[in-house]
Amino acid sequence: MLLTLEPTPLWPLPQSSSCLAQQFPPIRPARLSNLLIVPPELIHEIFIHLDYQELISVRQVCRTFYDVTSSRQFCYTRIEQLFSRPGPKTTGISLEDSSTEELKRWLLRRLHVRDQWLSPRPPRFRTRLINCTTSFVQTTVLSGGRWMLGLDFNGNVRVMDLNRNQSRQRLLFRTTKSRDFPLTKVQTWVDEREGGQSFRVAVYNLDSLPNIATRIHIYRVEVVGSESEPSLTVSPVAITPESQRQGPRFSLCFDQDYLLQACLFLDEPTFDIESTRVELRRYTEPQCACEIRLPVVYEHGSIQAVFLPHNRVGVIVPDSIMVYRIDRPDETSLKLTLLHNLPSIQNPAILSSPFKGRAEVHFLTHCENQIKKITFDDDHGIPPTVTTLGKIKLDRSDSEPYIKFGPSTALFLSSHTQLKIVTYSLDDTAAFTRKNYVRSSHTLWHIQGIAAFDEAMGRVVLECNGNALLVLDLI
Repeated sequence: MLLTLEPTPLWPLPQSSSCLAQQFPPIRPARLSNLLIVPPELIHEIFIHLDYQELISVRQVCRTFYDVTSSRQFCYTRIEQLFSRPGPKTTGISLEDSSTEELKRWLLRRLHVRDQWLSPRPPRFRTRLINCTTSFVQTTVLSGGRWMLGLDFNGNVRVMDLNRNQSRQRLLFRTTKSRDFPLTKVQTWVDEREGGQSFRVAVYNLDSLPNIATRIHIYRVEVVGSESEPSLTVSPVAITPESQRQGPRFSLCFDQDYLLQACLFLDEPTFDIESTRVELRRYTEPQCACEIRLPVVYEHGSIQAVFLPHNRVGVIVPDSIMVYRIDRPDETSLKLTLLHNLPSIQNPAILSSPFKGRAEVHFLTHCENQIKKITFDDDHGIPPTVTTLGKIKLDRSDSEPYIKFGPSTALFLSSHTQLKIVTYSLDDTAAFTRKNYVRSSHTLWHIQGIAAFDEAMGRVVLECNGNALLVLDLI
């Protein structure tokens, strides 16, 4: 025998991560790696010297290799390896309910997409144009790349299934009444306590304006039904009123029970700017809130307040990074206790979603023509760090419609026909590359913004003139 294989071990089955099913196109066979390129003549010369038992053993080994890499346990282990890297931890499919063939297609698609992003060659996309009957103030795509939510100019949330070639907009829910001020922002996040079986949607105003009654609406959305005919059910979670003294908002983020925002507070009755505050509020029962007043009134620049693992929040201001611990003296009160205050010259106009690693969480930002990584360790005693990953100069200003970050790839809209693509590693500052994707300048559809980016599934959604969406899927 040339090689002896032990019986394939059985690994425990992971819990289902999400019911947001998606169809995965077949992957074209890629060019063989150098490890597998062996001239047929050499194989011929070697194998003609094998006797019967050795030849049978070689064939058996090759068949066993195929069986092992096609097994359900192998798929689970490779999925766990993918999730060990910083980035989203949801699959977009139901692991327990999917067949082995569906798991193999999903896994091969993820591995193929990752190789395509990291390839030095410009990416190739399969493109589809979707004409929208409604103009959107903002759009977002859920993890898995299938469902796109859009907030229209009347404050209503609509949904589109991007897996369908003839996708139509459906009204998901309304947030405004006849006398309300239309809401202008939408956020989504996976409900982790339910194993990814549902997600939440928050709709609110970009700024809370004096003498205008505004509220933050939070809903739970569940995907039910089969993969071919799914449906969405919506139930309200909370409607939180905002303070009349609250002024322009710098940032707002959510987790399963709390909302965290940084904003200016106004003085009554003149409504002049009084202070810059960070507010933590529990929107589920029992409701409670607390706030901290920053020592400087930051009227200009950017302030980002973010949730961190292990009951902490981070506050990033133009001249420092602060970390606070969330304390609950009792069931009806909250307190923020300062752990770290790191002086830092930062002014992040836009901050990425959190990318969780093994024992830390990373955020990415673009400032001073550089992509920088802000890392918060899970250990409360270790202060945050700021690392420069690489340089990239943009012709446009740093704003959300033109920049999208993934855990290892970022997209920058540099013109009406060109995307700059940057790849990097959160663990290796030397792994920084740049490449371009150029649309034909003769097309009538000019790119206006990046509506959504799902790095893991290789899907980019671009906003075009004429209320059109251009869906790009990596080939």
